[in-house]
Amino acid sequence: MNFAAALRDINLGLRPFVAGLDHLISRASALDAVSKSFRALTGTGDKGSDRLARRLVEAAHGAMRLQDAMQLSNRAIASGLNAARDLPTIFDFASKKAVTTGMDMGGALERIIMGLSRMSAPILDDFGLMNDGIEGVQRKYEALQGAGAWQGLTPAAQKVEFVRQAMEDMHRQLGRMGVSGNESVFVWTRMKNEIGDSVDKLMAAIGRSKALQSALQTVRDTIAGMTKHIEGGGSFWDFITGKAGGKSGGLL
Repeated sequence: MNFAAALRDINLGLRPFVAGLDHLISRASALDAVSKSFRALTGTGDKGSDRLARRLVEAAHGAMRLQDAMQLSNRAIASGLNAARDLPTIFDFASKKAVTTGMDMGGALERIIMGLSRMSAPILDDFGLMNDGIEGVQRKYEALQGAGAWQGLTPAAQKVEFVRQAMEDMHRQLGRMGVSGNESVFVWTRMKNEIGDSVDKLMAAIGRSKALQSALQTVRDTIAGMTKHIEGGGSFWDFITGKAGGKSGGLL
């Protein structure tokens, strides 16, 4: 038996396994980072942030996964939108708009959040919002507060008023869409996303496992030892017994 060839085959066979574990842990770490950021931005604890994230998924009628809801919320909150007040309506509107117009749900949400955070009426106009542009926002505000009142606002206050009028526009459109969120397209998407959420939750738990990370490092060290030993022309038996040296210390 050619032990060097066998050792080489074992080495090559383990590499895809380690690459798969690396991917799993990287994704799990990313999930954990998204959750931590969501908790920090919303000022909630573990249970509170989980309830809020699930509330947003429910507002979208299950049309998105929990991780995606948190990621988009993180961007929205960082842009100055209110998580509890604004986001449920935005998620509701985007999910129904996506279904009725054939848009991608995630893409629709990103553009709406971008339009609101940048006070961009042209972006929101793609969704039938703020059709009169920023000038329309100014006219409506000054009709209530008096001529010149808009210019008296700080940029931050103008943004608050822009978002307020955009949210009113969304509420009006939601009442005219004729979509309840209980249609079959939402039912099937919800089922698919709930399965994905369960897998993500498992991956996050695995990613936090110190034992798994330690085991993966041991496998990495073993492969590194194999490679070094083979390249040096050493024997299979020396590697097995640990006489080859290296971090792996042998298999026996």
